[in-house]
Amino acid sequence: MENLKFKLELERLINSHSMENGSDTPDFILADFLGTCLEAFDKAVQGREQWYGRNDENDNKRLQRIADEMNYNNICARATLFPDKEISEIPLVTAEDLKGYYGTRKNELLPKL
Repeated sequence: MENLKFKLELERLINSHSMENGSDTPDFILADFLGTCLEAFDKAVQGREQWYGRNDENDNKRLQRIADEMNYNNICARATLFPDKEISEIPLVTAEDLKGYYGTRKNELLPKL
């Protein structure tokens, strides 16, 4: 595991809850094992996303398409919300604004964490 701070905090957490007692394994070995599990899971998720053709580039294009549709469909709403401004002065929704709100399925809306 490369993140030393995380590993040390995980060791302390394991130790503070005596989680090493069940297996009689030192906390630093358990922390290293759990960190390796997280790395393996990350690699599996990346492989799955690649398999299904979902990656950052595709997500950015999809989010930009959604933002463009929202901006097009909201011209009247934006003009109503900002009556004293020109349309060109009203902020547009960007793909960056939508990150964390949309899932991997088409137009799936997720709660922002």
